[in-house]
Amino acid sequence: MITRTLREARISLNDLVRRAQAGEQVVLLRGSRPVVTLTPVTSDDLELAPRLTDAQAVRFWEGIGRERRSGRLTSFSSGKALLGSAGRKGARGKGE
Repeated sequence: MITRTLREARISLNDLVRRAQAGEQVVLLRGSRPVVTLTPVTSDDLELAPRLTDAQAVRFWEGIGRERRSGRLTSFSSGKALLGSAGRKGARGKGE
């Protein structure tokens, strides 16, 4: 296990990251108290939201606008309104 104070870690952060990626346990200290560990991650470990390009965002919002104007998209003012609508649709579906 490697321990470094935050001050020491600033000087050798690249080396500490490399060592953590290689599997060594790296602990950073504030004074004499452990506060952080460096742990390697992969993209599979992270839940990153996809980013839209400007052109994709424009197409998305234009599509939402078209759906609203055509009546295919329903907006709800609250969660209760959404749940109430879902409940009514479910009730109609059972009786039909």
